[in-house]
Amino acid sequence: MRLRLALLSEAAAWMTRSWHLGFAWLKVAMFVVLQGTLGWLIVMLAAFLAGAERRRRLRRELRRHPPAP
Repeated sequence: MRLRLALLSEAAAWMTRSWHLGFAWLKVAMFVVLQGTLGWLIVMLAAFLAGAERRRRLRRELRRHPPAP
């Protein structure tokens, strides 16, 4: 998906320069969408890494004191 967004962004830049300035809105829209997607991925990565310590502590605690059957 991100590859398609990046390719469409580049195509929009080419269309704006080569064909018509009316494609400039597409270039701006693709920039916003691509940057929003990358921002969302960074936020999700940060959330995953923030929860990693909690998950590690929980696994360690379960190894020390396994649940009763």
